[in-house]
Amino acid sequence: CDAGSYVDQTGQFECKLCPANALSPIGSKKLQDCYCTPGYVGDPATGLPCTACKINYYKANPGIGSCVACPPKSFTYLTASSSIQDCYCEPGYYAVGLDQGQLTCERCLPGYFCKGGHAAMARCPTGMWSTAGNDTCQECPFGSELADVPQSGTVQDCLCARGYYSANNDASPPCAPCPTGFFKASTGLSSCLSCPAGTYAQVSPAVSTDSCKVCSGTYA
Repeated sequence: CDAGSYVDQTGQFECKLCPANALSPIGSKKLQDCYCTPGYVGDPATGLPCTACKINYYKANPGIGSCVACPPKSFTYLTASSSIQDCYCEPGYYAVGLDQGQLTCERCLPGYFCKGGHAAMARCPTGMWSTAGNDTCQECPFGSELADVPQSGTVQDCLCARGYYSANNDASPPCAPCPTGFFKASTGLSSCLSCPAGTYAQVSPAVSTDSCKVCSGTYA
């Protein structure tokens, strides 16, 4: 008989198929020669019938054996998974060790984002931040930017940008545009400066003295 079938009686002309999701070697002569395929587990006593591994479990080898749970912080999309490659890291985690037939899901580091699955950890784009275990990066709040680092792991590194001042008087958000007649030339300074005498900034936010124009008209 071909693989996946057997003949168990003398003089039998037709081979019997193994149960669903089971195989057997060529020339098998009894039902007990049938064994479960990867992703399926049989009754511990008889080896049959073959039942699919539950979601978040897999079984890599044929025959007798148990379904194995995916590593922590990972999951499967389907039942009957047959490899650790079928386990995917949760969002906020990145995969390590798959090239060695293993899987560890490591928590994403601050300043990085991790989409999960089998993807590697990726650095946040310039000017954005994220805390540990995040699958996305965030922009700094309105009127602020990262001053001293290209990426960050905390919103506390966002400082009021040029032309914006801190409502908390400490260079951090929330940030508001400098009032008309004032400017702020550097990121991080807490307050706006008045235009030089005889000049006036008509734009807001003003980011340098170049925005301060000579006053027109006569003033008493």
